Amino acid sequence: MIIITTYHGRNNDSRFSNRRKYLEETIRSIDNQCLENLFHLIIDDGSTDDTYNVLHTRYAHDNRRRILRREKGSQEPLTSTNARNFALDLCLSNHSIDGVNISEHEYIAFIDSDDVVIDLQKREEFLTKNKPDFLYTDVLLFFNNTDTAYLWKGLNPQQAYKNFWIHGKMPYPSMTWGIDFLKKLREWTENHYGFKGPFDSHIGCGEDVDVALSSLECAQERNSKIGYLPEVTAGYRIHNSSLATIRNQKTRVREENSVLKRHFGNVAVRYLHLRRFLVRPECYIPYLMEVKNILRKKTSKQEFFSRQQL
Repeated sequence: MIIITTYHGRNNDSRFSNRRKYLEETIRSIDNQCLENLFHLIIDDGSTDDTYNVLHTRYAHDNRRRILRREKGSQEPLTSTNARNFALDLCLSNHSIDGVNISEHEYIAFIDSDDVVIDLQKREEFLTKNKPDFLYTDVLLFFNNTDTAYLWKGLNPQQAYKNFWIHGKMPYPSMTWGIDFLKKLREWTENHYGFKGPFDSHIGCGEDVDVALSSLECAQERNSKIGYLPEVTAGYRIHNSSLATIRNQKTRVREENSVLKRHFGNVAVRYLHLRRFLVRPECYIPYLMEVKNILRKKTSKQEFFSRQQL
């Protein structure tokens, strides 16, 4: 199962002016996958425009998909965490929607409403053959209005826990969980960190880092199987109206640090930042990112998207 959570502001909110177009591309990328049993759940997270009605008009006729609306609380941070937990609660509780039991699927993955899936068949083949409890793959980083793209590669599971945040090598859009492992992970995060998750509803940035660390910790403690497939199966869009970009920068840093402190402790966080600065100084000195992009190996976005006809 693939789950999209999406939020759109009113039409006169310039921050969200392009997000509906991105959402349409995301849905199209899923529909173009050649998988017989692929089911698609869309959660509209309390959009203040007509997104929910538009989704029902255009997409609700497909029996492989269901569209639900969740009412967002007025004090919630601008994040997808609550909507993700809402979707998981439905999937893990034998819930049926219009006669479809959405809890019967063996694996669950999320894709943000501005990203795309590229090749889920490779992911399914790996899952079928290796039966991991938690899987991640490589991802394509791409930009709007240019064919330039970069590969976002992961680390092998033996190195991932202590190193992926430092090196930036946990391709979040590719993370996939077994349904039984998600039940363990939800219980594990509540017992260890005190919130019903597995996504922390109190943060708006760093939630992917948090759930990746929790997944790796839980898998190690419960002797669950972690898989890494070094193939591109999803695309991550970089643009100026993403939720991460429009959030206050100080808030983003504070929330991400809170995630690191939760998993590694206050003292270790300083050491992690030092190692990260030595490996990726562009994370702290923004103009260095332009230099890095000039030097790093590039590829063609069209090469990956031609089959999807986006």
